[in-house]
Amino acid sequence: MANSCRSQMAEGFVRHLAAEGVEVYSAGLIPTALDSRAVAVMRERGVDIRGQRAKDLQAVPQEVDVVITLCGEAEEACPSFPGPVIREHWPLPDPARAPGSSEEVLTIFRQVRDEIEQRVRTLLAAHGKATPPCRPQGKMPPHRAAKGSRPTKGNTGGRIKNPGFGVPLAVRER
Repeated sequence: MANSCRSQMAEGFVRHLAAEGVEVYSAGLIPTALDSRAVAVMRERGVDIRGQRAKDLQAVPQEVDVVITLCGEAEEACPSFPGPVIREHWPLPDPARAPGSSEEVLTIFRQVRDEIEQRVRTLLAAHGKATPPCRPQGKMPPHRAAKGSRPTKGNTGGRIKNPGFGVPLAVRER
């Protein structure tokens, strides 16, 4: 909802791992500020997201190829986008809401970050948009595509939108 953690991490990984010509966007229904813990755990992976900012849906182009939601509320609240769009839902917990000590919460941030990285690697590899050697690493929990979604000929690369309420994270071919 806030576009402060999960979708920001996903956007960072897409920017870091995607082939040239791929654009990525993330947005929230009620954007706040980038969570410093997300910045810290991404830095551990060598991905700098300090320059990213929380955005609302107005910052995302209407034409996208893939829409990814990151929590249940986003899946239901995600707006429709024109044209054929592949939808996926990655039901990941919000690490910003995790209970526990600072170290326990950072552990949750790392777990969510690692899951997002694996899913982004798999997504980019499946769409032929990964910079080599971006291959899925290890076994990843299955994710489900939204009802009625299917890849369409000529619409499998390019724009990826990832709702970061996770509301949308969008990647688009230039």
